[in-house]
Amino acid sequence: MHRRRLKLVSLISLGNPSREVAIGSVPGFANDVRPLFQQVDIDHMNWFCDLSSYDDVKLHAQEILDRLKGHGGPEMPPPPSGGGNGPWSAANITLFQNWINGGYQP
Repeated sequence: MHRRRLKLVSLISLGNPSREVAIGSVPGFANDVRPLFQQVDIDHMNWFCDLSSYDDVKLHAQEILDRLKGHGGPEMPPPPSGGGNGPWSAANITLFQNWINGGYQP
């Protein structure tokens, strides 16, 4: 009998605890994406959307992803010198991209 082993990858963001998502699993908003947004991010972006809200983040996901990558404006979140706790690690940007690609799981 063969057992399938799930490998875990640690996804680390500045100012955020380690995130572990099983390879091949689809990230969800509540458990994987929402914890990546710090309160300072939510406060700074409230003019655009509520980063703590599944519906708002889903609606603006591509724009958020572009800004996380530094496309269409300054990279978000800004570095500590700019009042933020960013930028996000490549692993966290990939997690957000995988959330989009996986169908915006709640």
